Amino acid sequence: MPEIVRRMFLEGKDVVAEEQDWKARGLPPDVRGWSAYCVFLTGRDPEKLEKEILKALPRATLNVIPSQNPAGLWLRGAHWELCQAADALKL
Repeated sequence: MPEIVRRMFLEGKDVVAEEQDWKARGLPPDVRGWSAYCVFLTGRDPEKLEKEILKALPRATLNVIPSQNPAGLWLRGAHWELCQAADALKL
């Protein structure tokens, strides 16, 4: 099971990214931010992962957030839902 961590995410004009990825992309700093539980995954297609989540955990409110730096994606949501997803999806 991947490590569940708490990270800061930023959101602005149709873009959501983890704080370090946001800075690496050179996006504007005047945006809304919040911390959330998440796991970092590599080698997964975001669209396929979203479909797997909907199939295995239809009531889950997890978000898949692509990351450019480092390359991969963040799966963000409630701690207990991340634990369920890790078990159901063999993360």
